Amino acid sequence: MGLLTGCAPTGGSVESREIGDFYNVVFFLALVVFVGVNGALLYFVTKYRRRPTDVGMPPQIHGSTIAEVTWTVLPALLVFGLFGMSWSSMRSVDRKDEPPNVTVNVQGYQWNWEFDYGNNFKVKAKKDADGKPLVPLMKVPVGERIRFVLTSDNVIHSFFLPEMLFKRDVVPGRLNQFDITIDSAGLYKGQCAEFCGTDHALMNFQLQALNRADFEAWVKDEKANSCAGEPAGTLELASPPGQIAYDKDCLVAPAGQPVKLTYTNGGGQPHNVLVVKSEKERGTLFGKSGDPIPSGTETGEIAAQPAGQYFFFCQVHPVMNGTYKVQ
Repeated sequence: MGLLTGCAPTGGSVESREIGDFYNVVFFLALVVFVGVNGALLYFVTKYRRRPTDVGMPPQIHGSTIAEVTWTVLPALLVFGLFGMSWSSMRSVDRKDEPPNVTVNVQGYQWNWEFDYGNNFKVKAKKDADGKPLVPLMKVPVGERIRFVLTSDNVIHSFFLPEMLFKRDVVPGRLNQFDITIDSAGLYKGQCAEFCGTDHALMNFQLQALNRADFEAWVKDEKANSCAGEPAGTLELASPPGQIAYDKDCLVAPAGQPVKLTYTNGGGQPHNVLVVKSEKERGTLFGKSGDPIPSGTETGEIAAQPAGQYFFFCQVHPVMNGTYKVQ
């Protein structure tokens, strides 16, 4: 037992050390109870074993007030003490009294992860030459408060960072969230810890903590390379039947001329497409394909815009979004 506990990670965040400290207390108390109970058992088995000269029953003792009070009060104190410590640790780990420096919206789906940082920037799992998804890499600044907002569009997943000693369920229709402050730069492994279907074992990801300057440089490079293609005056976008998703997360249009957008909803969920200046300005619409439709196809016109990166999303399901690039 002692050897196994030596394999437990110390944690790479402020919150993980809070969890680790509580774990050490629980382990020490469990060790004391284990040694005490088994020591007493061995002592009584040895000292009061039946000998060949013993005849009849030994003297029976009943109603020891001291013994009954002891084995009632001590376990009660132990349980209440652990309850108080666990409540304090949970409050400390789950507190959100400070605004985060970075918010990452984590979307779990069958079978991978998508990390949306807002402001038209998201990280998705890329594919290799054979079309198999690669492990997505999420980067965050070290020493800053990071908030993870978790959601799923299909089944229950579980966002697990073993080296942060933290796991939280990703539940459809519910936004679970937590904050961590990673104070040790490095590359950490993550995975889905809830069996979610055939390719559950492929739902791995990596989290890299790096300094603020390197993080901002990475964001800038990823934004520049995330949406590319030949601009077209006629664009098409679709949603697969029954899914809360678009088939594309990048639309490229020519600068200075209106663009025709044809949207097809495969059915099962009402969707539409709104194009706005930025994710933070969703109320400032300059083009749309129309009101939400349960299924079918509709065509709309997006007004001419100067070169730049814009944002499109579904008004009913904002997790459906992508980059509208004008060049």
